[in-house]
Amino acid sequence: MKWVPVTAEIRTTAERYQHTLSLDQTTSAAVGKPHKFNFFPKRNRTFLRYVSEKNGVLFWQVCDGSQPTTTIPWGKSRPGTARRRATRMTPAPGERKQSMTTDAPDQLSCRHLAGSPPAFLLAAWLVAACAEGLGLPAAQGAEPEVLLERVDKVYADGKWNGRLSVVPFLGRYYAFFRSAVAHDQDGAIRVITSIGKTTTRWSSSPYAQLNYEATLKAGKSLDPIAHGPAARVLFNTELDESEMHVLATPRRMFGYIVYLPVNGDTVVGTRVTYTDNGLDWSEPVDVYHPGWSFWKPRSFQGVHYVVADVMTGTRRLELLRSRDGLKWTKVSTIAEGNLTETDLVFLDDGTAIAVARQGYVYKATPPYTKWIARKAPHLSGPAVARVGNTILASGRIATANFPDGQQGERRTALFTIDPVTLKYTWKMNMVTQWGGDLSYPHILPLGNDRALLAWYDGERYQQGVPKRADIFMAVLRLLPARSQR
Repeated sequence: MKWVPVTAEIRTTAERYQHTLSLDQTTSAAVGKPHKFNFFPKRNRTFLRYVSEKNGVLFWQVCDGSQPTTTIPWGKSRPGTARRRATRMTPAPGERKQSMTTDAPDQLSCRHLAGSPPAFLLAAWLVAACAEGLGLPAAQGAEPEVLLERVDKVYADGKWNGRLSVVPFLGRYYAFFRSAVAHDQDGAIRVITSIGKTTTRWSSSPYAQLNYEATLKAGKSLDPIAHGPAARVLFNTELDESEMHVLATPRRMFGYIVYLPVNGDTVVGTRVTYTDNGLDWSEPVDVYHPGWSFWKPRSFQGVHYVVADVMTGTRRLELLRSRDGLKWTKVSTIAEGNLTETDLVFLDDGTAIAVARQGYVYKATPPYTKWIARKAPHLSGPAVARVGNTILASGRIATANFPDGQQGERRTALFTIDPVTLKYTWKMNMVTQWGGDLSYPHILPLGNDRALLAWYDGERYQQGVPKRADIFMAVLRLLPARSQR
């Protein structure tokens, strides 16, 4: 199942298979009602259309010639319109346009998408479309379906906010990010926390429950009443806090801060800090060797692992391990070359899979001293995670490689990775606000069939020019492959 905006490509595909695609546009500024999109296949009538609104929830009707008509909720009306360095923003060779061939069967179908994105995004993100009907890559074998359950903008203060790390700790969720005036200017590490054990309510949300209820009572947009509390500043030194990767254990949360000189792009090194209560953090101290950059540490069977990279001397990726999160030792060299930003995921049998920014995926079995490599899509700022038996991967890609009709030149894309063949399967692109400086996501499993995807979406990068970037989160739901239902 794919959820994509209406594009000329969709119209062409629909006409090719003798379907008529009609678009009925209705808007209401007061409640932020989105456009109505209807699919009308010539034979089996399958379409999604706006039905009504009740208590701020938009209801959509799914009709299928082979199934009963059902009415489902889709999101909430919202109060008004939700308003690595420069060298790393240059498109890499792996981001050049690639060819993509697809086959499209002759039937469209629609499924449920529930969520509450900002009102300004709704009109572009309502059409439900299966891979079968829109010429998109179809799942093969036991490939699961990935649905977009909800999308929220969780932080926006007019600054550049990005490079997320989201972890659960002591009964709540913590989202850490870099905040600066611009992508390439001095940054600080900030944090927001969830309200209770949920990933949908955050300490800084401008759409707090009080604002939402007041908007419903007023019957019109209050746009919004006020911003929520500002994100708490954790670290802000004379250096540039480029990013903080976080590792949470049952009793302690570690932060690994990558430092750069202000207005420079050579990594000074990584420093480690920790907290036992989520509030009070230790003074950061140097970890491993100077010049090394940590990327998304992981725990597996009581041992902590991280892939570190160095961009001076012999450039390479090294797998490190630690028992206490403070002292790290080398396990092996994964690969040599201009390689950075490499995330890890482990399978039940101990197999490790590492995804590097530059378009390579690596695999090794214990003791992780021999790695095999495969070419893969270029994912800037990659994140990987295992949800049930599915490996999800996300990162920044070039729009030309996976077009979707939204604006901008870049996307935050979602893939699955076959653990045996290491083949990537594109699933969807996330909602895009500007399509410029964006992505660097984090994937947090929420059980065996759901996951939280956090990323940033910013204005197009210009060296030294202040730009805005906002933080988004989406809840993904995984369904078994049809052959397994």
